[in-house]
Amino acid sequence: MVRDRARPELLPLALAHLEEWTRATPHDEERLEGELLHGNDFGALEGTARDFVAFEQGAQDLRAGEERWAQASFTTLSTGSPYRARARLLNLALELQHGTSDTLLADLESLAADAQAPRETRNDARIDSGRLRFEKGDFAQALADYQAIDLPELDPGRGQIYLEEAWAEFRLGHGGRAMGLLAALDAPSYRALFLPEKFLLRALIYKDACQWLPAKRAARGLLVHYAASLKVIHDRRPLTVDPALASASLQKGAGQRAARLVARLQTEREELDKNAPAWRESGLAQRLLELYAQEQAEAERRRALELQKGAVRAADELLAAAEQAGLADYEVGLALYRRGSETARKSSLTFADDRAGPGEVGFDFDGEYWNDELPVFRFALANRCNEGAAP
Repeated sequence: MVRDRARPELLPLALAHLEEWTRATPHDEERLEGELLHGNDFGALEGTARDFVAFEQGAQDLRAGEERWAQASFTTLSTGSPYRARARLLNLALELQHGTSDTLLADLESLAADAQAPRETRNDARIDSGRLRFEKGDFAQALADYQAIDLPELDPGRGQIYLEEAWAEFRLGHGGRAMGLLAALDAPSYRALFLPEKFLLRALIYKDACQWLPAKRAARGLLVHYAASLKVIHDRRPLTVDPALASASLQKGAGQRAARLVARLQTEREELDKNAPAWRESGLAQRLLELYAQEQAEAERRRALELQKGAVRAADELLAAAEQAGLADYEVGLALYRRGSETARKSSLTFADDRAGPGEVGFDFDGEYWNDELPVFRFALANRCNEGAAP
């Protein structure tokens, strides 16, 4: 109906239904937004349908480098529309890429505080703001931005946020909090996430606390954990044959969306197979099976493309982390020869006293994770740099 417009009076209603459906359902983004919406002039529209089409057409123009056309579409968005906030975020991302805005941080934080913006848009603004703050050395504000991100308790996206929070805590000198967040990443909900930097950060914390042997074990733990992946990279074999790299490529971004579409189509196909006998006489079942076979093949093709690209990014990330872990291991080896010397540096890393205070009850970690405890783990560790000679 949207493509052929055989019933023009129903076009706004059809577009509104498409908008509602695409908000929560994996779909063929290239065919819907890239071809159907971007490649057509729908004439005068009103309400949600107008904002939906204007935003998607502007977003596609922006990705194609047609900034003037994109802004022309964005200026037609209704005041207070969630699509206006999303367009604003795209423009801020463009400014971040060009590095031309002096007010970028303020603009991001304003968007993050906009109650009319969708939750995903506010979260993306907070993430970008936190990363910019971190790069500028404002670790306390970066931590505040990360902690303000609104995600379900066990959302996989929290794993990356916990890691970035741990880096901020480390830079602030809060060793116990940083290690607590790294401990949370070992919970079953996050254990499968591709986060090689968690091994590196753990090694750096131990090193800065002059805990030499644990630092070495943590640094080498990265190499042990990802030994198979590193061997695939060094042997120049296809990266997608490694389960860890293949999984990493589909854990976020376009790869994640492609994988979700494949899974969604498979679920729908299974439902179709269950109901096909009831529709067989009308010929509907056969036609639907043909359509699903075509769409599944296309979805698998795009998933394979994202798998290839994502595996390359994951391999680069792993190699960078492995190189840093090797450097940390080397620095620990050098530090062992400087123990107790006057040139040995003192560490400012602190670990809070974790004994229970008045009215509090403390429990030592016994390997059992509780969802509500994950963000507040604290880690007790002696800072041996302040003991003179660290054994």
